[in-house]
Amino acid sequence: MTSIVKYRPEFEDGIKALCRIPVSGNISLALEREPSYLPGAYVQCELPEIYVAYDASTGAIWAVMNIGIRRLWLDGKIVNVRYLSDLRIHPEKQQGTIFYLLIKHFRATSAMDELPAQTVVFADNRKMIALIEKRSHEKRSAPLPYYHFMGRLVTLMLDFKQRPVQEGRLKIRRAMISDKEVMQSFFDTESSKINYHPYYRFSALSEPYYAGQNMEDYFLAFDGNLLVGICGTWDLTEIKQTRITGYSLGYQLLKPVHNLMASLLGWQKLPAAGAMIRYINLHCVLTAGRNPDILRELFSVIRDDFKNKGYDYILCSLCDMDPLMAAFKSNDIARKLSGNYYCVNDGSSLPENLKEEFFYLEAARI
Repeated sequence: MTSIVKYRPEFEDGIKALCRIPVSGNISLALEREPSYLPGAYVQCELPEIYVAYDASTGAIWAVMNIGIRRLWLDGKIVNVRYLSDLRIHPEKQQGTIFYLLIKHFRATSAMDELPAQTVVFADNRKMIALIEKRSHEKRSAPLPYYHFMGRLVTLMLDFKQRPVQEGRLKIRRAMISDKEVMQSFFDTESSKINYHPYYRFSALSEPYYAGQNMEDYFLAFDGNLLVGICGTWDLTEIKQTRITGYSLGYQLLKPVHNLMASLLGWQKLPAAGAMIRYINLHCVLTAGRNPDILRELFSVIRDDFKNKGYDYILCSLCDMDPLMAAFKSNDIARKLSGNYYCVNDGSSLPENLKEEFFYLEAARI
């Protein structure tokens, strides 16, 4: 019999096997978690709460989810909010009851939470989006909690194509230990203006929530002596990986032509099946007054810094209504991915201070 139980270290192999199962599409991707699932769960949540669907009679791990806690801003105060993430169900069990067992467990665990949880559902997960849409029209009790649509999250895959270097008006450099206090002050001032914005502590980069980060991974923009922008860069390859496992028939036929054109025009080539995509995540993306010109200069410096270092893309995720979207030109973007951002609770309404508006959610922590 399958039951929902808390994570135990002996479940690691079963969980990692789930993560190696590809997500189907024109490009099939495996979102792997090697050498251990747990570090990635700590990147998602400061206090992970990991549960698995476990068959004690066979030892099989059929599903996993993380519904842990992380700190966010709300009305200028730091609050604890649950994040519903990493829901992976074995294909053999996706038509059964395991999904509803997990959701039932989430509802019971979060029943006393004062604030709704966060979650993201990517656009190609049509089955889940259809279930959410159906739930939104139901007035009676239903297996799913309420998923309140908060906006569209757009992930930009930015390339390294050679461009003329434009002299900027700002001084941009990597952060140093001595910048810690001014960074924290700027971060608290700007991020606290956006409800449910992530909370950061730059004095805590040694903690698991910031695994793989160092102070020099942050780029700072100064206007004279005034800090006006921060943009972190994060290579998570040692914690979680994205591997191409195959292509649809159409893509297999187009791939040689595309790669030939890529060689001639400087496009990004489609990698071989089995290859891992290497990318740098932009995170902690903040500018004074949400000014896209500041981010544009930061991005230009970051792109030049990471060029020719073996990365395929730079990834940046923003709400489609975020003023910072204007920082990127169309020819910067190799590909766009989108998803729906929801607040989840058991009520048909949200607190008044949460409403559909532009938001900021760290894609590196999805």
